[in-house]
Amino acid sequence: MASSFDAIESKIFNDPIHGHMDFDPLLIKVIDTPQFQRLRHIKQLGNCYWVYPSANHNRFEHSLGTCYLASKLVQSLKNGLDNDLEIEITEKDIFLVSLAALCHDLGHGPLSHAFDGIFLEKLELKKKHEDLSVEMLDRLLKENDLIPKFKERFNDFDDEVDIEFVREQIRGPKENDVLIGLKDNKKRFLYDIVSNKESGVDVDKFDYIARDCHHLGIKSTFDHSRYIKLAKIIKSGDSYKICIREKEARNIYELFHMRLVLHDRAYQHKTCKAIELMMMDALYSAKDHIKVITSNKELKLEETVNNAEAFEQLTDNTIFGLRYTTDPNLKECRELLERIDQRKIYRCMYQGDISLKENVDMILEDYKDKIIIAPVNLNYGMKNLNPVDHCWFYEKSNTKECFTIKKEEVSQFLPQKFSEKRIRIYYKGVDKEEYEEIKKKLIEELNKQHTN
Repeated sequence: MASSFDAIESKIFNDPIHGHMDFDPLLIKVIDTPQFQRLRHIKQLGNCYWVYPSANHNRFEHSLGTCYLASKLVQSLKNGLDNDLEIEITEKDIFLVSLAALCHDLGHGPLSHAFDGIFLEKLELKKKHEDLSVEMLDRLLKENDLIPKFKERFNDFDDEVDIEFVREQIRGPKENDVLIGLKDNKKRFLYDIVSNKESGVDVDKFDYIARDCHHLGIKSTFDHSRYIKLAKIIKSGDSYKICIREKEARNIYELFHMRLVLHDRAYQHKTCKAIELMMMDALYSAKDHIKVITSNKELKLEETVNNAEAFEQLTDNTIFGLRYTTDPNLKECRELLERIDQRKIYRCMYQGDISLKENVDMILEDYKDKIIIAPVNLNYGMKNLNPVDHCWFYEKSNTKECFTIKKEEVSQFLPQKFSEKRIRIYYKGVDKEEYEEIKKKLIEELNKQHTN
C-alpha cells in the first residue's frame, strides 16, 4: 500500500538565475503553505523598485533560489568527502539544511528590511527578522501538520532536535553558541551554509547577489557555481571546515565586492533611501489606526511582531492599501504615499563624513521637524574587518590540510579599508525656498567650522 508521502509530487521551477530548479517533494509541501506563499507579496528590494523598475522580484523566488543552492552545496560536499574522514552527510542532513534555506526569510515584514530595520527601530522594538522567521516556521509546521510527514520519510526524525537544528541555522549561530540541534559536533560546518557567521560566505548571499544584479541590470563578477563545485570538507584539528581552492580567493573577494556595489548603487542609493524613509514615516503615522484581526483578538501593528498569526497577514499590501484610504486618521499617511507617486520625495541636501554628525545636529537644531539625518554604512559584511581573512582554503595537490590566505598574497589591488561610514541629510518638506535656505545655512556653517 502506498504511503501518503508517495502521493506528494515533486516540482521543477524555471528560474532566470539558476535555470530549472528541482525540489524535494517534502519541500514542496512547505512551499505550498500560506505562510510561505505570503513571500510572493513582499518585494525583495523594497523601495528600490521605485528607482529600478525591473527590481520587482520578491522574497518568494529568493527563498526558492537559496534553498536550491543549499541543496546543491551540501550534495557537492557529500560527494567530495574523502574516505578517511569520520563523518557522513545523510539525506536528512541535506533536507534539514535545505529546509532552513527555504524558510530563512519567512520573518520579513512589509518592504523587507525597511520594516525590520527602520520601522521596528522607530518603535524601539529589538526584534530581528531571523527571530520572526523562526516563529513563522513554527507556525507553518504546526498549522499544516508537517512534522508527521517528515517522520514518515525519515525514521530517525526527532522533531525537537531536528527542528531546533533548522531554527539555529536560520538564526545563524556564533562561534561559542551552545547548539541544541547538533547531534554530531563534527558536522558543525553545516551551520555555515545558510547563514555563515564566521566569514559571511553562504548561499543566501550567492542567490541574492546573482538575483538582485539580474533585476537591477548590474553585471555580477562573482561566480557561485565555481564555489559550489570546488568546496570541500577538510579536518583542521578537532573541527571540520568548508574549504575552497586557493585559486578561488580572488573570486571570494568578488563576492564581497559585489555586496558593496549593491549597497552603494541600490540598497543604500540616496533616492531608494529617501523613498524608504517616506514609506516608513507613512506606516509609523498610521500605526495606531491599523488593526490586525486574529482568531481571538485584535492587535495593533506593533503587537504583530509577537504574534505569528497576526504577522502572517502583513505584506507590502499593508502599506500600499493605505494609499487609497479615506479614513481622516490616515491623512498624513495617505499624503506621504501620494507624494511618492508624484515624485515629491524627501530631498538629499547633504552627504558627508559621519564624524560631522554632532556638528550637523547642532547647526540644524531649529529644523529637527524638517530633516532626517540618516547613516550610510558601506562595508564587506563584517564592519571594518576583511571577511576573506576568515575563509579557509586548500591546494589541489593536498586536500588534507587547510589554511588562510593573507590579502597581499592574492593581489596588491585589493582594498586597504573594508568599511566606510557617511551621513545623509534629507529635507522632508516640499518648499523649495525653505530647502535652499536650510541647505545654505548648513554648508556655510560646516565650511566655517572647517576653516576654524
